[in-house]
This record gives sequence, structure tokens and C-alpha cells, in this order.
Amino acid sequence: MNILEILDIHKSFLIFLLTVLVFCNCYAEVERQDNVIFTPPDSLTQLASKYYAEGNYQKTLALLSAADSTLSSPKFLFYIGMSYAALYDFQNAQNYFKKSILGDSANVNYHFQFGRLLLQSGFTNDAVEEFKLCFVLDSTYLPATFQLGLVYNAQKKYPEKEVEIFSFLVRQNPNDFFSCYYLGDALKRLKMVDSGIVFIQKSIELNPRYYPSLLAYANYQHNKQEFKSALEFYQKADSIRPHDKDIVYQIGECLRKLGAYNEALKQFSKAIEIDSSIATYYAQTGYTYFLMEKFDSSIQSYKKAVSIDSANVQYFLNLALGYEKLNSVKGVIESYQQAAQAYHPELISFIYNDLAGYCFKNSLWTETAKAYKRVIELNPDNLTALYWLGYSYEQIPDKKSAITTYENYLEKTKGNNFKPGLRLHVKELLETMKGKKN
Repeated sequence: MNILEILDIHKSFLIFLLTVLVFCNCYAEVERQDNVIFTPPDSLTQLASKYYAEGNYQKTLALLSAADSTLSSPKFLFYIGMSYAALYDFQNAQNYFKKSILGDSANVNYHFQFGRLLLQSGFTNDAVEEFKLCFVLDSTYLPATFQLGLVYNAQKKYPEKEVEIFSFLVRQNPNDFFSCYYLGDALKRLKMVDSGIVFIQKSIELNPRYYPSLLAYANYQHNKQEFKSALEFYQKADSIRPHDKDIVYQIGECLRKLGAYNEALKQFSKAIEIDSSIATYYAQTGYTYFLMEKFDSSIQSYKKAVSIDSANVQYFLNLALGYEKLNSVKGVIESYQQAAQAYHPELISFIYNDLAGYCFKNSLWTETAKAYKRVIELNPDNLTALYWLGYSYEQIPDKKSAITTYENYLEKTKGNNFKPGLRLHVKELLETMKGKKN
């Protein structure tokens, strides 16, 4: 139960105590049949107020329950239910709320508080019905309408209903920054982003420190690649929740995209201090170092990333790029092989094709042939790879394997129009190679 709910219950309880005071004045001098005198009203109210203000709901409830048989009006039953609710005794709270509603079914506040209790107890559908009934009983009772909108927002199933509810609330009170935010959020999910962002901005104007609105607007600007504006609002959000790792990370992202690499690294480092289990934080650190041409540091960061998320192919490919910049053939080949292990089976051939391209560029003919052979094993219809496999064998030189591969190429391209010029070239190569002694 949050502070607003506690204050709301406290306010209602004090009103109730005044009612008890008036009622008890009529009986201050009357004795019980067992000769026990009623507690003087001033003492009762003062003691109950003291217990309730101290948060001692158990003692408060004991005082109220003692008078239950005498003061059994709907209001009295309602406040017993409120006291049970404050003690998280939802079963007894429900029983007393139901009794109070039976005694006064038109009281909108009884239905509203009962709906809130049902919602906290997990009976969402029943709570929705209570909030709807509140609107029927009194359409100006806005807390119930707002609560209904929050339920729909949490479910993320009925954005149209959210728009209807929060539009109504904004019309009733244009300065309601909560409803402006939720209306904007619902419109965005309905793909009405430009309309939604107007209400997000309105929410920020009404309350510049409302975190959800600041974050929503920052994300909107980031998606538009307006990184300077996004950075401003992420930083405002960070000033409210300075240890939110995702916001710290997003600030780093904006700084990186704005070219402020050193500042970006500080933010990524801060995010890692908050939570060192997120591979993305290390990966973006590695990428930033790569952009700064600090390839050793980039490689170390990507190694940390893959140690956390070994299924992310891109991390291994980026590792390969770092090793390539350092002319580390072994590192490049190992990184591509690890990427292949992490890749989806249907796409592994693309990894080996890239590895073959790297080895080809560096005249590593044996490694090139191994990579192209793996491409063909994974994708036998890749005729281009088949040709380059033959070419690689020719460069090793392994004339026997080259001839076999070229013959296979001619067989597979027979009767189709796949690169007829290349097919003719392979025929000429075979004739030349076979005309020489082995």
C-alpha cells in the first residue's frame, strides 16, 4: 500500500472518528448490563486516533470491533473493513466491505475502496466491475475512473479503452499530468505516435519531474535519432533515479552516437558497476573502444561480453574485426569459428563465407579452402563458393582437388544460365590443368 493510499485511509478514518464521537455522546453515562461502563467518547476517539496515527492498526481494530455489535451502521462496518485492509487481512476486509455495501449500495466510495482491495488481492475482473459501477453511480467520481484506466494500462490489451478513459479524464482536468501521460502511452501503442507524444510533452510541462514521461519522451527522441534531445531527457530522468542502470546505459549510447567517446565510456563503466551481468554494457564499451581505434581494449571488452552471452553471434564477429585490425590471423579465425558455433544452423554458412573472404584477402589459401569447403557442406547449392573452393585449391597448389572441384562445378551448372562466362572460364582452366603433367 503506497503513501497516498495510507493518507486516504487515514483521512477517511478521522471522519469516522468524528461520527463515533457524536454517536457516543448519547451514551456517555449509560452502563452495560454487566456493569462495565462505556469508554468516555473523548478517551475512545483520542486513543483510537493515537493508535491509528502510530500505525498500530491491531489496537485500532480492537477498539472498533469492541463496539461492532452496537455501532453496526454501514459506515462503521466500512471502517472496520478499512482497518483490516491496513493490516493486509484481505479476507476480513472483504467481508466487512460487502456488509457495508449491502447496507448502502449507492455509496460510491464503498465500491471504490472494495474495488481497490479486490485489485490488490488479485481479483482483477471483479475489481473492474466495481470501478465501472462507480462510474454508473457517479461519473464525476474520477478516482475510480482513473483506477480503471490503470488496470487496462497494466493489461496492455485494450488501448482503445485506455484512450477513451484517459481522454475523458483529461477533459475533466486538463492539468492531470498522470492522465496526460497514460493517454499518450496508449496512443503510441495504437501507432498514433505523433498524437501520443503531444500528451507526453503536456505531462512534462505539468510536472517536469515525472519520470515515466521523461523516459518516454527520451526514447521517442532516441528512436528519431535526435540524440542531443534524447540525451537531455535521459539526463533529467537520471537526476530523479540516479541508479537506474538502463538510463545510465542510454546516456552512454547517446554520448557515443554524438562522438563523445570518453564520456560514453564513463557511463558504460557506471552501468557495469551497477550491474556487471549485462553483456550489452561490455559490448558497447568494446564498440566504443573500436571507434577510438583502441583495438586491444575493444577485444578485452568483447571477450567479457561473450563470456556472459556466448550465443550472440555479433559479439564474435566484432571480436574478429578487432583481431583483424591487429593483424591477428589466429584471433580472426577463432572468432569466426566461435561465431559459427553460436549461429543458427541455417545461417552458419554465412559465417564461414565471411571467414573465407578474410582468408582469401590475406592469401591464406589453405584456410580459405577449409572455409569454402564448410560453406558447401552447409549449403551445397552455393555455386559461387564451389568455384572459389576450386580456385583456392589451385593457389595452394592442390591441382588434384582443384580439378575435382572444377568438374563438380561444371556438372552442377550444366543446363542452367548461372554465370555462363564463368562456366566457360572453368572449362578453359580444366583443359589447361589436365594438359599438364601432375
